[in-house]
Amino acid sequence: SSLMVLGFIVAAEVWDKLTQTKNTAQTSRAGRKGFNLESHTVVTEDDYVLTYHRLSKKGSGGPDLSRWPIFLQHPLGASSAAWLVPSTEQLAYVLVESGYDVWLGNSRGSRYSIGHKTLNNNGKEYWDFSLHEMAVFDLSAGVDYILKQYSEQMDKLLFVGHSHGAAQALILSTIRPHYQAKLSGVLALAPAVYLTGLSNTSTTDQTTARETIDT
Repeated sequence: SSLMVLGFIVAAEVWDKLTQTKNTAQTSRAGRKGFNLESHTVVTEDDYVLTYHRLSKKGSGGPDLSRWPIFLQHPLGASSAAWLVPSTEQLAYVLVESGYDVWLGNSRGSRYSIGHKTLNNNGKEYWDFSLHEMAVFDLSAGVDYILKQYSEQMDKLLFVGHSHGAAQALILSTIRPHYQAKLSGVLALAPAVYLTGLSNTSTTDQTTARETIDT
């Protein structure tokens, strides 16, 4: 349910604040490792303001435009920093070294995507979303934004998602099937798809989430 996801997001935000200094330092460290990390603003249909990161190699001639751009999407409770720490052996760096144009997404409510055109992120209305909105609005906006950077040079990208990040691609492809034509492939790492093994503790989770938001 939407409120259960809200509970996860609230818990993730608390944890993220505790590790804010570490995450920020790790992300900015990309520059000291010989890479450029650009910030791009992506606005969704429902006015959430997201920050995407584009990773490139310093001093290189740029990505190989004959290859698909690659979109990496983090799991629930994480951010684009998940693809950048702890070392340059992480997937994002390896792909850049191989000549790919690498984009790192950030879902609404995560460390780098906490904005909205009209809503305050301290209010309940801002947090009234679920995985559905992350997929249908956030991911679609991200795909369109990345492909727009290529004009007509590229009409598809390769998507790599971890856990709920992978689930977003599957939801988007189902709800808006025309986006299937914009994905050259979907690599799902531990996709959060089959949830039948989970016990239902929604009553407790919903109460906790509601109390957290109301304080």
